[in-house]
Amino acid sequence: MAPLFTPRPWLFTILLFIIEFDILVSVRRSRNYRLLFLLLPLFALWANIHIQFVYGLFVLVLAACEEPLNRLLRWAQPITDQDRALPPVLMVLMTAGCIIATLATPYHVRIYAVLLDLLRQGGLYNLLSELRAMEFRTAPDWFVLVLTLGATFALGWRQAVKPFWILLFLASALLSFRSRRDVWFVATIAVALISSSTSGIPSGARYFLSRGQRLLIIAAVGVLLVLTARANHVSEGELQLAVATTFPVGAANVVEERGYPGPLYNHYDWGGYLMWRLPSLPVSIDGRNNIHDADRLRHYAEVWSGTPNWASDPELSAARVVIAEKVLPLTQLLRLDSRFELVYEDQIATVFVAKTW
Repeated sequence: MAPLFTPRPWLFTILLFIIEFDILVSVRRSRNYRLLFLLLPLFALWANIHIQFVYGLFVLVLAACEEPLNRLLRWAQPITDQDRALPPVLMVLMTAGCIIATLATPYHVRIYAVLLDLLRQGGLYNLLSELRAMEFRTAPDWFVLVLTLGATFALGWRQAVKPFWILLFLASALLSFRSRRDVWFVATIAVALISSSTSGIPSGARYFLSRGQRLLIIAAVGVLLVLTARANHVSEGELQLAVATTFPVGAANVVEERGYPGPLYNHYDWGGYLMWRLPSLPVSIDGRNNIHDADRLRHYAEVWSGTPNWASDPELSAARVVIAEKVLPLTQLLRLDSRFELVYEDQIATVFVAKTW
């Protein structure tokens, strides 16, 4: 997943999901129900960071349904089983509490309207490369398949049938093989299934880290973080350099200094940056896919690719300033367009303004 690791709130979803999953598995084994109350602040934080907190709610719903499914299908659970279903009433109450916790955002109940918008836009999965399915052209994609097959074997090896693990694994596989941005989901569940099936700890036993072992782990992680930061030259200066070679820093400075008015026309990839860098100049499109539907994204891609009828695009025709990546086809066409004048150019971006300005 290294090619997708850009600094976005989406990465926190992976972290918070693993924390939630660890809490649930720990409670299933220890029956220490007080740990479940940690989920309330976790979901309040998660909902303020990224919309995929719904994945976490889905896992809670599965945990609440496990015991009723066992009774419906008459699947008995051994009393001595260390990994047992959680009380359904408790899980229903906890799920309801976590849903209420997700309302502690500036959007309140409207946060779920974003989810509905995204569900209605299935066409996005064919437009954005990170949302497409794995192509199995590189070793990491095949490794995900190996993990999935290994987890399937580990799940079938278990003597007791547990709906929670079966449904969770199937859902994770479905989501992950539909979109490569979600491969962390099946990888997390697969690793948990494989490791639990090969654990060397006797049934019913629990392993505790000593204080010295915990301090050693903390120190080792700290050293690893420092070495990683030094190896990757993590600093404010390096960050600014990376931004300047990726985003239109110079172009945005010129537009701000000269006071060019909108409407602004920009590419999808730079919408988020320009929204932050030029807050007084609304972008024409950005990464909020729930606002810009699939048809609009497809049309923008066609215009920036210089397909026929690009010049008649109403938003481009109405634009008074265009910030364009230097290498895109539309940028070369605008150089010859009598409606626009090139006023700035660097190694990354160009700025065109309407001649009627």
